[in-house]
Amino acid sequence: LEQYDAIVVFDADNLAHPDFLTKMNDYLAAHPEAEAVQGYLDTKNSHDSWLTRAYALAYWYTNRFWQLARMNWGLSATLGGTGLVIRTSCIKRLGWNLKSLTEDLEFSTKLVLEGGKVHWNEWAITYDEKPLFYRYSHRQRMRWMQGHYFVAWHYGPKLLLRFIITLKIQYLDYFLYLLNPLLIALSSALAFIHLGRFAFGVIPQQPSFWYFWLALIFVQNTYQIIIGPSLREGRLTLRYLPYLFFYIWYGLTWLPVIFYSLFFSRNQKTWIRTEHVRNLKVVEVLGKTGK
Repeated sequence: LEQYDAIVVFDADNLAHPDFLTKMNDYLAAHPEAEAVQGYLDTKNSHDSWLTRAYALAYWYTNRFWQLARMNWGLSATLGGTGLVIRTSCIKRLGWNLKSLTEDLEFSTKLVLEGGKVHWNEWAITYDEKPLFYRYSHRQRMRWMQGHYFVAWHYGPKLLLRFIITLKIQYLDYFLYLLNPLLIALSSALAFIHLGRFAFGVIPQQPSFWYFWLALIFVQNTYQIIIGPSLREGRLTLRYLPYLFFYIWYGLTWLPVIFYSLFFSRNQKTWIRTEHVRNLKVVEVLGKTGK
């Protein structure tokens, strides 16, 4: 930590764009206040299955409308576990005594609590391998959610208190982000209870707002799989529309993960490795992505 200005974190299955270090070095030089910088997370094996395609579509959308949008509003982006840079001075200041299964989210939250933020550099690209099969995806996302809940329980009240004291929006923003899975779990449980009441005749007819929400889900997902790839490629593209129902199904598979992991959030010791089998070269991936 005394010898270098910053460290870079990659997962072992990642491929880094040949310009990654140059783009990160340029960003740190241009933004001396930046203590942690997340790069653009792309998918190494988006063509392998419907699941990896759904992952890719989700990441293309969130890279633009979650990470970049938050930076444009002056809020903190979020470390994604890989393809990131942290200044050694930041590590020495905050330490690395992280307790959760999602050390990236925990470190991001600690940085926000200390008055800092995670920066976003969309020009430094990392290609991450996504699980080929649902069982591996489920296991991976369970780990993510277990860690997310743990961070929410331990840091959420501190963020809310800091917002009440300072009235600075970045603390409320991150508090709401940490709270989001719990809200999804509660609303989903209430929705299923409501459907059960309808199924057993406790309520006479299905309220019309159900049809509104179904239509909204359909429209929102259609928009996401058009706008994300279109902005990534710099032109309007509709070629991912055939994956619409796979993408919707991928989103729905988050519901049991979010609900089930709530009951295992105290377990931050069990880490199960995600299977990675795709031995690709970066030139192969660049040829497919056009980046």
